[in-house]
Amino acid sequence: AAMKATKKVTKKDVKKPSAAKKPEVTAKAEVAKALKVEMVHATTGVVVSKPKEKEPAGTITFARAEFEKDLAVSCDFIEKKSTLPVLTHVLINSDGSGHVHLAVSNLEQCWTKIVTGKGPKIGRCAPAALLLKEVKALPPDVKEIELQFREDAMVSVNGRCTLYTMPASEFP
Repeated sequence: AAMKATKKVTKKDVKKPSAAKKPEVTAKAEVAKALKVEMVHATTGVVVSKPKEKEPAGTITFARAEFEKDLAVSCDFIEKKSTLPVLTHVLINSDGSGHVHLAVSNLEQCWTKIVTGKGPKIGRCAPAALLLKEVKALPPDVKEIELQFREDAMVSVNGRCTLYTMPASEFP
């Protein structure tokens, strides 16, 4: 067997980093770095999570009676004990011209409906059961529902509560 010669490393060979050349790390740089992390499964090499991107912000307004009725129907298609979180969500996809596409799926059945709603082009998945619960909890004199989508993947219902959303690209 052939032996390799190895060089002995001494203290003189190790370079010390100079304090002047050290990059300054700010809180914004740390956040930007955290958003660009991509996790890859160790054994399969499959991308587990993609870098998070900011979602578009805006407000979609619906007529309460129609939206509440359609949301109740959509909740009938959702499995109560789902292993995939996105299967408990309703896709709310606005085209920006007054039409909003609502969709739910349980991977066996799919329900879709186009309703009227005012707002910019936005697409998000919101938890259907919680959204319905919050809409029903509004006072009876409220005739319009405002879903205020924020860039940080959150939505508020008439300013009362805040729910986490998922990107529309996650919907099956």
